Parts: sequence; structure tokens; C-alpha cells
Amino acid sequence: MLGGHGIISYSFQVGSLVTGLIFGRFLHAVVWYYCPKVSSKTDSYLIAQISTSACSYPNCKHVLCTWPSIRFFNGVLLKRRCDCCYERISLHYPLTEATCGLLFLSISLVAPSLVDFIQICVFAWFLLALSMIDYFTLLLPDALTQPLMWSGLLISVSGFGIPLEFAVLGSIFGYLSLWVLYWVFRIFTGQEGIGFGDLKLLAAIGAWVGLEMLPLVCTLAAFSGIVFWLSWKVAGRSGQLIPFGPGLSSAGLFIYISQKSHMLWLM
Repeated sequence: MLGGHGIISYSFQVGSLVTGLIFGRFLHAVVWYYCPKVSSKTDSYLIAQISTSACSYPNCKHVLCTWPSIRFFNGVLLKRRCDCCYERISLHYPLTEATCGLLFLSISLVAPSLVDFIQICVFAWFLLALSMIDYFTLLLPDALTQPLMWSGLLISVSGFGIPLEFAVLGSIFGYLSLWVLYWVFRIFTGQEGIGFGDLKLLAAIGAWVGLEMLPLVCTLAAFSGIVFWLSWKVAGRSGQLIPFGPGLSSAGLFIYISQKSHMLWLM
């Protein structure tokens, strides 16, 4: 178990936190690329050059290396200001990276091996990005759902995941289950109760957790959707559309971690 005691375990956990903060930078770049209208006029989404591992602020275009470009440390040391032009940056930067860092740290506490840790982190990173994009835009881009699904299938082919037949069936029936629900709701109400992005997301989750876990994923996602709706109603936003992606993502991640770690009561 990676989350044990000792200097090696603590060092790995610290490394997981820092790695999560670094990947949180790329997470922010991806999320705000699809959500440019959410950012303010003077602090738009992060401009990222993934091929060169460089990023810059939109106002001063100052290119930064990996360590200084972690907005979490800039928020702590520079009080949320650019280390070049000292313009104030959005709170979205450090919050996104802190969330990803804490998520990676939590995974390191329950992952039984390094291979499982890497798999869970990849799965969690995609789900977190999709959840944030869906929350702000009600969209789930194919550029993220498709790689998530194919990576789950490739892990099964490589022998590190669930059996391939369960992964393929999980992906197929994950899509078809919500597809049937979509058309039943549309026939009886004339409206679209769920987006096609949710269908693709559940297909991707099915490729990771397998066919047998899909009913449990849908059940937990439905409960989380109810909680989400209640929170929006309390906040006075009951008339707005509710994203289903965060509910599916949280349920899928919870099930997948329980499959890998054998520590959660659910499995």
C-alpha cells in the first residue's frame, strides 16, 4: 500500500501532491480553453504550449517554466499576482491546481501500487476536467471523452485493467442505456432531458469500471444529481439546467477507486 508509514511513503505522498499541482496547471489550460467566457476580460484562460511545457499569462505573455507557473505557489507567495507584471490573476488558477493536487494526494493514500496510482490519476484527471467544463458550459467535448474511453480499453488490452470483454460491454451498454433514456424522455415530453455528451461520458466510464458496475454508477450519479439539484434550488438557481457530468464523474471515480484499493465499503 502506497499510503503507509515511513519516509518513502511520505516522500511519495509529497511527490503526488506536487505532481497534482503541476498537472493542475494543464487542467486549467484545458478547462478554460473550453470556458473562455467564464474568465474575466483581463484574465482569460491560460495560454498553454503543451509541446514545449511552457505557459504564459494572457496580459503580459510572460513565458514561465514549470515550477513558477504553478499558480498555487504564486497565490501563496505573490498574493495572486503575476511574477512578471504583477497583475492580479484569477482565483481559478490556484483553486484548480490545489484541487488537482489534493486529489492526487488522496489517491496516493489508497492506491495499492504505483501502476494503480497512475491509472487512477489519469482517470481522475480526465473526469475532473470534464466535470468542470460541464459545470460551466453544459458541454462534454469529444476531445476528452473519446481519449478517456480508448485509454480505458487500451488498459484492459494491456492486462492492467478489467477483462477486455467487460470493458467493451461496459462502454457499449453505458452509451445505450442513456441513449434509451434520452429517447424515452424526448418522446413523452418533447424535450431533451440529457445531452449526448453524457452518453459518451458514461461509455468512457464503462470502459474503465466494466459492465457489472454500470448500474451502481448510474445509481450514485442519480443521487449526486439530486443533491446537486437541491443545492442549486437553495442557491436560487432552480430554473437553470443542471449538468449531469459531475455526478457521473464522481460516481465513476468512486467505483473505480473502490475496485482498485479494496478499502472502500462499497466493494
